[in-house]
Amino acid sequence: VLREPLPGLDGAVQNFEFSADGEVMAVTPANGETLVWDLSGSGPPRLLSGLDGTVWDWKFSADGQAMAVRLADGGALVWDLRGSGVPVLRGPLPGLDGTVEDWEFSADGQVLAGRLDDGGAFVWDLRGSGVPVLRGPLPGLDDTVWDWEFSADGEVLAVRLDDEGGEPADGGGLVWDLSGSGPPRPLPGLDGTVRGWEFSADGEVLAVQLGDDTLRWWDLSGPGSPTSSRPLAGHTGTVRDWEFSSNEDTLITGSDDGSVRLWKMK
Repeated sequence: VLREPLPGLDGAVQNFEFSADGEVMAVTPANGETLVWDLSGSGPPRLLSGLDGTVWDWKFSADGQAMAVRLADGGALVWDLRGSGVPVLRGPLPGLDGTVEDWEFSADGQVLAGRLDDGGAFVWDLRGSGVPVLRGPLPGLDDTVWDWEFSADGEVLAVRLDDEGGEPADGGGLVWDLSGSGPPRPLPGLDGTVRGWEFSADGEVLAVQLGDDTLRWWDLSGPGSPTSSRPLAGHTGTVRDWEFSSNEDTLITGSDDGSVRLWKMK
């Protein structure tokens, strides 16, 4: 059903994205501004004001309740999209001294992690209705962040570092506990080269491929340091892929040796 042309849109469209629930749509026209429409209901799209200035890019939280916007001047803003009417500006992200290069929401949309152009990384708490709370720069981080991943509950953040050549192949990895309201707490135990990883759906196990092509898992369920398994023995070639079963009690691995193996986790 043709809903109506989008109001307020003059000129060519450069980029667009829907929120996860399909009720909000953000569009960047060629002039660099960003426009946001409320698509809920059966009437014509409703233009929501509140986004001013040139926008470099944006990202919706998975629940569609927040939108983080990166500006051309290097700053970053967060909007609250809950309720009806104009998006509520939660404020510029505090504590930023450099340009935000990339970011990621936790699955519940309550935490935002950002990577800066100087290689550092910050974490913000978006709970509540006020300005995002700076949880702090990630402690213990001396190298450039290559990528990161939240556990499903948003309480653990794993970060993979790059090497001096700008590649992740020889970088290390660090894990932080984000539970509570204080600064992120580094969790020891993930040392050496990290080539890839995956969290279990409940966030209690992190499977990690190390630089020597072995695979280990870390138990993150208890307080204190993660508990590491021994390298998974049995494959005679490099493990190329792995995935947790839906009930989270089995790890499935595939190797260059042509075999697939199942590992009982519980």
